[in-house]
Amino acid sequence: MHVRLPNEGDEHVDVGELNHLSSNALLTISEVITVEAVETLMIGSPSTMSTRDGRRPERAKEEMTAPMDSLCILASSRAASITSLSISRVVRTSRCQCISMRTTLFLIGRGCRSWYTVGMVPDEVARSAGLVPQWARRRIAIEPLAGGITNRNFVAVVDGTRYVLRVPGERTELLGIDRAGEQQAARRAAELGIGPPIVGDLPTIGTLITELVPGHHLTGDGFIARLDGVVSLIRRLHDSGPLDSSFAIHRIVEAHGRDGALHGVTVPPIFSELVEQSHRIEAAFATAPQPLVACHNDLLPANVLFADERVWLLDYEYAGMNERFFDLGNLSVNAGLDDAADERLLRLYLGRQPNESAWARLQLMKIMSEFREGMWAVVQQAISTLDTDFVTYAEERLGNCERLVGATEYESWLLAATDPVQSWSDNDDDNES
Repeated sequence: MHVRLPNEGDEHVDVGELNHLSSNALLTISEVITVEAVETLMIGSPSTMSTRDGRRPERAKEEMTAPMDSLCILASSRAASITSLSISRVVRTSRCQCISMRTTLFLIGRGCRSWYTVGMVPDEVARSAGLVPQWARRRIAIEPLAGGITNRNFVAVVDGTRYVLRVPGERTELLGIDRAGEQQAARRAAELGIGPPIVGDLPTIGTLITELVPGHHLTGDGFIARLDGVVSLIRRLHDSGPLDSSFAIHRIVEAHGRDGALHGVTVPPIFSELVEQSHRIEAAFATAPQPLVACHNDLLPANVLFADERVWLLDYEYAGMNERFFDLGNLSVNAGLDDAADERLLRLYLGRQPNESAWARLQLMKIMSEFREGMWAVVQQAISTLDTDFVTYAEERLGNCERLVGATEYESWLLAATDPVQSWSDNDDDNES
């Protein structure tokens, strides 16, 4: 598709066709324009700041009626959507080479309070979707999917059915991602009914195509109210048998420190102290070891989707064999659970009142979760091309990790974790509902 931009001398141009850029797989942009003034600019804009825990402002709409001295359409890499754009007079146009499909459009103007963009679909995604065997000779519309800050995500609409496509970010193996392990875990989750159904592979890119399942995310009391459904899925994953990939949490945080330094990032001063505490936690668990289980390892609220009658666990990039209490601690700290919710989490998982060792292991793995999250953000500072403040994110997570280590109960947690967790049966039928 070729979108005609306004010509020099055009007046009161309605550029409404820009609304459709994000849903067209093939698009050529051949002009850069400058206009004299903008009468009305109605924009729906996501925040340029997003984090893995989904803390970002709601989409805002702004109406700008004051004329801007100029408005240019240039190339860049963010994403948003234009509701309407009315240009009063185009005073100059200039030709340029076709903008790469790997970019998006940028709207810039004096008088703008922010920078806005119109999303485009990369050519590699459009070509790859066209090679999916079961989609041959079918109408495919592709649009960006907001929310990811490690990969670029897209929705493909094929004959009315919506699917999720994903293009991995650069050097994501440094983040602890094993793509083969991800595929194995995602396929197992789909078979168990834990994760979205899988359609197949995205040709030339190699990631999985999954159905876009309906649902919504919850936080706070809403999340806690449906904790039983979440824990049930985690327990089913843990009980599903071994995975080929490993996510050894104590080695992961150490590797993140090395990789960050090797790629020019200043590793936070607290890193060495937290590594020492990681070793102490590892030693406490080793005194009464439990077998490693298939873990999700990235249980953010953004990776839990709630429908009316069910729950889904999304995104298995970091899945691998790990301590089961890491998943529980990871869920707790990311969802902001308090002590009462932590106790309920353990009762749901264990099927009985937790003993001191189970409580201690949960608290200690909350520390390891924050340590990993902070160091993950340190590595992202070196490799990510996304517009996210990973420096602040790392500081916040590592600061919380340091706070947890400084808790008055910390030493007692280490001692209690050396005792065995009470045993439980895979077939417990007394779990809280």
